[in-house]
Amino acid sequence: MQGPPVSPAYRILRAIGSLWFAAVLLVLVLLALASATVYESMRSTEHALSVYYRAPWFTFLLALLAINVLVAIILRFPFSKWRIGFVITHGAILLILGGALVTRYYAEDGQLALAEGQSSDRFVLRGHETLTVLNRQNGKRTVLDLDPALIGGLNAHAAPAMAAISVGEVTIHVEQYVPDSEVVEQVRDDNPLLRPAVQLSIAAGQETEPIWVFPNQRASSGSIPVSLKIVDSAEELSKLLNPPMDTGNAPQGRVRVEYQGQIVERRVDECLTLPIAVGDTGLSFRVLRFMPHATVGANNKISNTSNNPINPAIEVEIASAAGVETRLAFAKYPGFASMHTADGITGLTVTHVFDAGASPPATPVEILRGPEGDLHVRFAGSDGVVSATSVEVGATVKTPWSGRRLVVHRSLNHARFEQSLQPVEPPRKNRSAGLEVRMVTANSSGTVWLQKNRPYPITVDQTPYELSYGSKTVHLGFSLKLDSFSVGYYPGEQRPRSFESRVSITDASTGRSLSRLISMNHPTDYGRYTFFQSSYQLDGTKRVSILSVSRDPGTMIVFAGYVLMIGGMIVVLFTRQRQRQLAELSTATGVVSAGTGGLRVDLLHTEERCAGGSILGGGELSSPQRRTDMPKATTPLKRNKAGANSR
Repeated sequence: MQGPPVSPAYRILRAIGSLWFAAVLLVLVLLALASATVYESMRSTEHALSVYYRAPWFTFLLALLAINVLVAIILRFPFSKWRIGFVITHGAILLILGGALVTRYYAEDGQLALAEGQSSDRFVLRGHETLTVLNRQNGKRTVLDLDPALIGGLNAHAAPAMAAISVGEVTIHVEQYVPDSEVVEQVRDDNPLLRPAVQLSIAAGQETEPIWVFPNQRASSGSIPVSLKIVDSAEELSKLLNPPMDTGNAPQGRVRVEYQGQIVERRVDECLTLPIAVGDTGLSFRVLRFMPHATVGANNKISNTSNNPINPAIEVEIASAAGVETRLAFAKYPGFASMHTADGITGLTVTHVFDAGASPPATPVEILRGPEGDLHVRFAGSDGVVSATSVEVGATVKTPWSGRRLVVHRSLNHARFEQSLQPVEPPRKNRSAGLEVRMVTANSSGTVWLQKNRPYPITVDQTPYELSYGSKTVHLGFSLKLDSFSVGYYPGEQRPRSFESRVSITDASTGRSLSRLISMNHPTDYGRYTFFQSSYQLDGTKRVSILSVSRDPGTMIVFAGYVLMIGGMIVVLFTRQRQRQLAELSTATGVVSAGTGGLRVDLLHTEERCAGGSILGGGELSSPQRRTDMPKATTPLKRNKAGANSR
């Protein structure tokens, strides 16, 4: 006997809610979860969230599973008592998926970093980015929320479809977002002002990254400091390039002696042989020795290190009726004698007046730019000897240091230092996102690249601003202070085994203060948030504890779904057991009667021979199916002549 015809729409619903479709979806979900676990261990949690758990295709897969479960329930409406477990179990699955949806859109997940003794009442929220605009003229600060679907993920967006943001008279356009970037420093020759700069490198047999050197700024190529000096006149340049290197020909300066209003000044070389009288005071003096490069050695002994006039000094002998005394006079430190001579002739002043000619180089390598744009270099060796030579762009110059060569790569007259961001593909584990922002006013505009957590100054229409791009901060509603942080290590190793934070929580609204210990696998709850011990960092001598902060309103929904599913599975097992008992009873009461009228059978039927379905999906159980076309055996049993029932 055939049943009523089945419509195509009903067949489609049966396929969507079928057991085989549910099995296919579950296999795909399990494969996705397994590969996501491997991918997360190889990359990072953020990468796994972007590629798998929060990807549109994974959301679509879970949506298909929810539709499969929902259709399986609808197809069995109205529900009989045998399908209660089926409905409860499948409803629990929908509840779990709904809790996951609430977690996806309403949960808060962030990070809080604290050094010992530091406290904070807010944390950084992951996945939500902000742009802060500070008007440095009036101090007004504006914080703008950025679209999390476009800004903050692992996918780059050129000209994101975001509405323009107005801050006072300035309109801000987000031009581009890159998930990872690095700072690229460039020097361009387009400065409207005169600002010379030189690019050079000092290498020892291998390539060294060239550096830019600006006037009045020190730089280093490797471990050697370098500076740039602008020389405006040819006379000064000649003086710098030709310093006196031999004391036999170099000037030794003059000696100036003052006593009782009498002043005598003579050249040093005139005082090396004969004493010079100081007027009618009865004093005379002579120079015992001249030291171009005086240094203080062991036992405070003064000695000369080189013939280069780096620290000129003289030793002077003073003769009077009371006796003879010796004094030191340094040309660069005229007050040295008064600070270190406790005894001696009162009111006597001895000064070494010395004109060294060219000043010594400010750094071991000093580039000189002459009035005609010509380049020269002065080297100051470790022995104090200064040497100078001309240098051409692209030419190699030998240095006083063994094996090292100096090369000037570029020389600019109108240098402008510029920093920009360069995208990095693929994004690194510890990435630095970048944002290109254009600020427009009625009269001008300016574009700047912002790297995450790095403020950048910009002037637009003669108004100074400071822009910063970073993660959104959320107020906790209470204050959390790190009292102490400790790290446990494996015995005999420097490998961390565990770390824990002792924190104090202060709630200003209630005046309550308490102490909690947060360690690995032992979080703490307060208010709406849960705090986990995530990791730690070293900041100089301080250790910084990294705490994960979480608030998930979908957790209780998911837990309720788990409990409901367990209850539904128990009901399904009880229903299955009851169905077997009724089926066995039906088989045991079937009696065969043999008589003149032939063989008759009486079968007792249950309310339903099979009810319910699978735990997931809409497939039927494997127990015997209900036969709707089987006639009921209602013929009563006949008795034989002995009065017994036929069997």
